[in-house]
Amino acid sequence: MDDEKEIQIEARLIEQEHRLIPVILNVIETRRKYEKSDSRRIAAVKALVWRLFTPANAAVVGMGAVSFLGVWVAYQSNTLIKEQNKLIQTQNVIVEATRRSSMVFELTAIFDQINQNIEKFDKVTRQTSGLDCSPRDYVSVDYYIPPTVNNTYYVLPPTLSGRAIALSLSFKPYAYLDVEKVHRLAGDNNNSDLTGRNLSPERAQMLLSLVKSNIDIEPINSAGANFSSSDFVDFNLNGLSFNGANISSANFTGAEMVLSDFTNTNLYGALLVDANGICTKFDGADMRNTDFSEFWYEGATFKGTNLRGAYTGWGNTKEPITADYFEDWQIDENTQFGSL
Repeated sequence: MDDEKEIQIEARLIEQEHRLIPVILNVIETRRKYEKSDSRRIAAVKALVWRLFTPANAAVVGMGAVSFLGVWVAYQSNTLIKEQNKLIQTQNVIVEATRRSSMVFELTAIFDQINQNIEKFDKVTRQTSGLDCSPRDYVSVDYYIPPTVNNTYYVLPPTLSGRAIALSLSFKPYAYLDVEKVHRLAGDNNNSDLTGRNLSPERAQMLLSLVKSNIDIEPINSAGANFSSSDFVDFNLNGLSFNGANISSANFTGAEMVLSDFTNTNLYGALLVDANGICTKFDGADMRNTDFSEFWYEGATFKGTNLRGAYTGWGNTKEPITADYFEDWQIDENTQFGSL
């Protein structure tokens, strides 16, 4: 009987313990020493339950539950917002793709009209000065243009001219993924990224088609045609004339431009990285802030060209283009150097 009283007294003492660590130790100890039915083991469990679910602890648990619920709701809302953003982006891409498809149809329609009626267009003849590069050892084959060349161009009628100008303005530059070019330029076959600047392949194709069709682009440019940010990466532009065109911020990386004519052309901020501009005319062009890194310009002329802010370099190292980069006959007193 005395033993039973001692057990009861011990059980009451265990049950009255409310400190967290002793309560936990009592539960562990009584589970190890006593049977399930032992009052001391039951008392240890009661003490633990009371310790965990006192009014203060219940309030804390309730607040924790409310906080967790709030975090869960916020997480679900954030997930829904991300899914909605993806849907919106997908819809935007579809809308933009549809818009570009309609513009491609318009471009095709314009050039169908040009091909069918080009012989009926007015013609203009311009005499341009060529470059004689044959005496120099700049290229592996002989390039030669006589001192003067009479070029005949076709003038677009007002209706087609207006459509062409409107279309050039509608082709907006954008960042896009070109995996092959990115891998080649970055030297990393496991890395893909968007183009470093917003570009328009459509503007480049349109301008190139006009030039190759011998369309006079000067009146189109004067009327507001915009071919800036054109993507000419790796294009073959040898022997073509872009006289007076607005192709600022265009990308000519890796392009072949031998014996091309960029007289009076707006090339502000263009990229000429690793392009081949041997024996090319840049006379009177706006080439401010142009990147000449690894650009081949032997035999090219820059008479009256604005080269303020133009630079060359490798990696993060940039050096301003100065008169020391050219032979005397490549520039004249009207060629501009210095900062912007």
